[in-house]
Amino acid sequence: MLGFFDSGAGGIYVMAHCIAFLKNKYIYFADTKNAPFGSKSREEIQKITAHAVEFLISKGADTVVIACNTATAQAIDYVRNLFSVKIIGTEPAVLPAVKADEQEIAVLATPKTLESARYKKLRPADGITDVPCPNLAAFVENNLFDTGALQKKAAEIDGMVDKNAALVLGCTHYLAFKPYLAERNRKVFDSNDGILNIIKQNTQYKGKSTEINIYAGERTDDYEKLLALLLKQY
Repeated sequence: MLGFFDSGAGGIYVMAHCIAFLKNKYIYFADTKNAPFGSKSREEIQKITAHAVEFLISKGADTVVIACNTATAQAIDYVRNLFSVKIIGTEPAVLPAVKADEQEIAVLATPKTLESARYKKLRPADGITDVPCPNLAAFVENNLFDTGALQKKAAEIDGMVDKNAALVLGCTHYLAFKPYLAERNRKVFDSNDGILNIIKQNTQYKGKSTEINIYAGERTDDYEKLLALLLKQY
């Protein structure tokens, strides 16, 4: 079983991408009780992530995807030392953008991700502009189904960076803007294909059908229904 974890709805976009290519049993946990993660210390994020991984394992997951850049940056090494299951992280798709010969690259991410040692090790020295977006994930959470608001915000994002720069979406929540940025002819990179490829290479999932269970830390019934609806629409 594949388990996915995020602070809210962002990881749904990642899981939906995997579901489109892999039939299997999926479980999703949105830790809305502890969201947002960006204002928390490294130690707090480690504890939150460990609890989420433990929860997914208790539900039967034998592979866990941390579908959150901030949690990956601050806690993936910690939880890999705690648990024996396969744990896959989510990191900004900087290298795919570099390999695509993009001369200018803007990385949109939370401050916690951009400040992390893990990201700094990943980031090339030249040609990258870091764009901290401290409140953007919360905006997505509050406007999941508001097409007009998402389009308007995408236009603002498009105007934040050089018109020739490719955008790396360094937070899974930002995937909500991907179709609207594409409409503006902006080249966009995300981590979805990278995560899918790692799952394919390291696991042996050959399910004949897809089963999905969604859980949330708080706002459970209504929020779980919202996530299920979002998953169908993506």
